[in-house]
Amino acid sequence: MGKLQVMMPLLLLLLIMPVMADIPPDTPVAADAPLAVICGPTETPAGELCVFDASGSTGAGYDWNVSGDRNTAGRWEIVDDGRRLVFASPELGKYKISLSVAIDNQSDLVEWILHNGKKPDPDPDPDPDPPLPPDNKWQVVIVYESSTLGKLSPEQQSVIKSLTFRKRLAKAGHVILEGGIFDKDGIDRNNQVPEGLAPFVAAVRNTKLPVLCIAPVASGPVKVFPLPADEDAVLKLLGGEKP
Repeated sequence: MGKLQVMMPLLLLLLIMPVMADIPPDTPVAADAPLAVICGPTETPAGELCVFDASGSTGAGYDWNVSGDRNTAGRWEIVDDGRRLVFASPELGKYKISLSVAIDNQSDLVEWILHNGKKPDPDPDPDPDPPLPPDNKWQVVIVYESSTLGKLSPEQQSVIKSLTFRKRLAKAGHVILEGGIFDKDGIDRNNQVPEGLAPFVAAVRNTKLPVLCIAPVASGPVKVFPLPADEDAVLKLLGGEKP
């Protein structure tokens, strides 16, 4: 056998020794990193029992916590050796479920948001709201006699003369007809009735003045009342009458 064949095993040993020297003794195998995983609902009707599952996590020592807009004491419980958390609350709000797991000195944290109190689906055929009663909006005419105007109270004279009162009527949705606050003596002298006022003039014939006349804005009969005591009394009467 040649000398080279005899020395070959020795040469191979010398080649691999430096590589082996670089591997420190007793090197541990790297462990898996911890991973926290939660599976569960994100939205639920208030009061319904919810289950949150951590079975997909990698690690140990399941550390759960629940916080939120409302009191959470007594609303949740850990079951199945920590792998699951059950929660139920009748109080609407947003709740945060957190889970932490660990391996050796490493840990991982995950947070899950639950909206507790999902709005119910709308009724597919809800009962319609009853129709609202029609607004009491009136055409307004005031008829007085200039010969007795000075005998009226200052408040009644304000009803007849005040521009502010006319604005209050308009703001309430009522309509003072053009020329609709007038002196009957002037009509009697001229024997001319302004256009649109004929039904009102006919309604107050032989009636003691002053009077308040009203008719529905759309159409309808004329109603006649003694002139109320003041502006507020006029608006109250208009609001209480039915077309």
